[in-house]
Order: sequence, then structure tokens, then C-alpha cells
Amino acid sequence: MTVLKVFRHEYKYSISYEEMLRLREKLNDLLSIDRTYNGYMVRSLYFDSINDIDFSIKMRLGMDSAEDAKGALEIINKAKLHHITIHPRIAKQQYKGEIDYQTFDYIYQNCLHPIIYNGDILSQEDIYNIINIYPKIEGVMIGRGLLAKPYLAMELNKTIRLSVSERLSMIMKLHDAIYDHYSSVMQGEHQLLLKMKTFWEYLDEEIGKKPYKAIKKSVNIKKYELAIRLIGSY
Repeated sequence: MTVLKVFRHEYKYSISYEEMLRLREKLNDLLSIDRTYNGYMVRSLYFDSINDIDFSIKMRLGMDSAEDAKGALEIINKAKLHHITIHPRIAKQQYKGEIDYQTFDYIYQNCLHPIIYNGDILSQEDIYNIINIYPKIEGVMIGRGLLAKPYLAMELNKTIRLSVSERLSMIMKLHDAIYDHYSSVMQGEHQLLLKMKTFWEYLDEEIGKKPYKAIKKSVNIKKYELAIRLIGSY
């Protein structure tokens, strides 16, 4: 049986533009501006423990060239890190284009820290393939794959494959829990509708094209609720 290691639980919170300005003002008193800043936005900072703080890095291969990662590896190897997580694309690719396995292999062979692989993990087969090719990696990080298939981690842990109806049932349970939460904290129907539409952005293949289009076209909560009832009927 394959057992997934859990290195952290991530909690992400949306903040308003005004909150961002206040936070930036406070951080400006503590941190200096990087004068080499070229427009790349750092969105997350990870702390792996509270008492004896360990740091980890989540990185791409560079901004415009994968050679950036090779150049940074010497510095990374000297740092005291719990692990590094690598998405083998450059930043300007976003999530498009080919994975650069050649550069990832170079880092895999030369990095002194445990490595976690991230990128295009969309199925159990993807995970097994990565582990077979790179048996010394510490684990994999799944991002968009879990947005598209929320049941993927459970299938992997239990070494099972859910039926279509079981998958849809799990998706709907997750949806209902999120819907109930946002209904209690959102101000107004319009905000709730916009928030819930984003839940389905990666799920079109799971729920079918017709329900997906109906959800996207819904203009109020009543039509949204009618649209989600179409799920499983095609």
C-alpha cells in the first residue's frame, strides 16, 4: 500500500486590497526591498514548524531560463533546509509547455536536500511514473490535480479506483461543505455566486460539459442551484 507523507497543512486566506496595503506597510518596516526585483510575485512563505523553525523552498527553474536553477543550486545546497519542492518549468511558462525533466534530473542528481516533485500530477499513474523515474525523491506535491480530481489522494492512499458515481458523490459533498461555509460568511448573493463558480474551474471533465456550461452561465443563485442538479444526469 502506498502511504502519502504529509509535510504540512496549508491554510490560505484571501485578503482585500486595503488589507494588502496595510500588511505591506508593516512589512516595509521589517524587510528591505529587493533591488533586483523583476516583477515576479512571491505568493507564499512556508514555516514547517513552530518551535525549532525549519525552512523549505518551493521553486521553479527560473524566470526566463532553466539555467537559473543550476546557478542557484550552489547557494541552496549551503542553506539549512528541510526540503525543496521543484516545479520543473520556468516562471513565464506558468502551467503551459513541456516539463523540463532534463534540468530537474540535474537538480535531482546534485541537490543535497530532500526533493519533492511538483507539476502535472493529474493521476495515480503520474505519481507512480515520477517515483519510478526518481526513486530517491521525498514525495510529490499535488496542486491542480486535486482541484481537478479531489478524490485523487484518497484513491492513492487506499489503492482503489472509485466509480464515476462515487467520484461525483465526493465532489458534491466537498461542494456542499464549501457552499454552506461561504453562504454564512459572504455578503450578498452576487459574491457567493462568483465564489462558487470558481469551485468548478478544473472540474469540467468530471461533471460533463453541459452542467459545466450551465454553471458558468448562471446569473443568480437560483439558476446556479438548478445547474448543479444537472451533474450526474448526462
